[in-house]
Amino acid sequence: MARELASLLAAAPVITLPIVRLVQRAMLPRSSAVQVAEVFMSGLLKANRKTASKNENPERLAYQLVDEEARSLLLEDLPTIDGVIVIEKVSNYVAKQLGKTLEEFSVLLRTPATGDETFAETQFLQAFAKVTASVLRSFGGELAAIADQLAPSPVESTVEPDPWATLALTEREYEVAEIVSFPPLQDFEYEVVEIEAVLERFEFEAATVDIRLIFPSKLLEPLNVQIERRQAASWGYSEPLSDEVNLDMVAIPAGRFQMGAPESEPESLSRERPQHEVAVQRFYCGRYPITQAQWRIVVGYQKVERELRADPSGFKGDERPVENVSWEDAVEFCKRLSQQTGRIYRLPSEAEWEYACRAVVSDQLSVNSEQLRLEEWNERFCQPFHFGETITTDLANYDGNYTYNDGPKGEYREETTGVGQFPANAWGLHDMHGNVDEWCEDDYHDSYKGAPTDGTAWVESDRSETRRVLRGGSWCSYPRNCRSAVRDFNTRDYFFNSVGFRVVCDPPRTLLGS
Repeated sequence: MARELASLLAAAPVITLPIVRLVQRAMLPRSSAVQVAEVFMSGLLKANRKTASKNENPERLAYQLVDEEARSLLLEDLPTIDGVIVIEKVSNYVAKQLGKTLEEFSVLLRTPATGDETFAETQFLQAFAKVTASVLRSFGGELAAIADQLAPSPVESTVEPDPWATLALTEREYEVAEIVSFPPLQDFEYEVVEIEAVLERFEFEAATVDIRLIFPSKLLEPLNVQIERRQAASWGYSEPLSDEVNLDMVAIPAGRFQMGAPESEPESLSRERPQHEVAVQRFYCGRYPITQAQWRIVVGYQKVERELRADPSGFKGDERPVENVSWEDAVEFCKRLSQQTGRIYRLPSEAEWEYACRAVVSDQLSVNSEQLRLEEWNERFCQPFHFGETITTDLANYDGNYTYNDGPKGEYREETTGVGQFPANAWGLHDMHGNVDEWCEDDYHDSYKGAPTDGTAWVESDRSETRRVLRGGSWCSYPRNCRSAVRDFNTRDYFFNSVGFRVVCDPPRTLLGS
């Protein structure tokens, strides 16, 4: 495992102890301090002499590989997708530490030198670009072509640069500077243009429900649920998995929302609270849960870490969602798809899933006070389902023998249904309520106390015994368990015929900027 850790660190343009721990959590959660010690004692790393002469705190020392030959040997064992993920994780971490969005961080990195006062910073970024180009070239293909663009013109000076000394940062910011290990983001802008150029228009039917009393008292007559249907459209792209099968990905806008359920929501649970505002970055979300046809194709792609069953589903049908898949299976699917396509596919964070399900942003709120914003959100936008106050089996696949919030009873199909059979939400996502439970990246926590507010997954440093989050409910769920805010969980190796998943994809800006 120490060799795996060393290979992952070879993809990082600079190495510090915070980065080592970041890579461990993201890529090798079962590794420990023992493997870190093995890597540091192996002779593969050497301390940056500039930082070593200034710092006694090991957290603020920067390290580098002894030479490029060692890097090349280590990268031979590293899957391409893992190398790109290392870059992605570090960039996200650095942006957060600097208190900036990825867009702001991108601007900071691509600001050209205008004089001697920016010389050190420019040298700092060029050093990252040089190492990153070396890593990308080792992977070959399109990444090697991209690497050729990571060669900024050197800044001429007769003074030996010390990028750590002249960045004029506070002590806290100085620590941040030492963990920056990401190249200038503008070098990958053309990928953003390429993706935007192939965006497609997805047309769909959306629906909302409205509960109305036929008579003044519902003791006289049951509630009348009116379903209002409308045609709408969203934008996204189709990833070709084969000559015949595509994966539709819908563009989800950046925004803020109040995550969780208010105490006033019928049949809600304490695990869905406290409500808290979350800022979510732009991403692409699967239009549907992964189907059995899509699963079979991706299973045929090159293995990354583990074997996958070619036909695990109990309810057969190419257009039905794949089920009987574990969290570990879903992660392997994402890695194979990423390796094949060159894009980063992954499971959604729990926050991303709920944000995409609700399809409403709190940027529309008219007040700034945190408490008033929550009150206005709950009054104007917070509904149990993206359809509205209740749900019917005309709108989703669940156990219709049971009702929610005075809604009607309906059909219990006792099996999955083909994806896209029911109306979508306002952003064009289908089957967010019912059909199959969907895995998220997060470890399960009993409440939202301490939860991230930036839309990222809530992941523990040691994931060996943690349970994983499931969202959305399934064909066999009571309607209350299909709500937007409901949270379920199970072990990472659990599978059942009601459990599937959908994937998300980060725009290129989260890899290398936009």
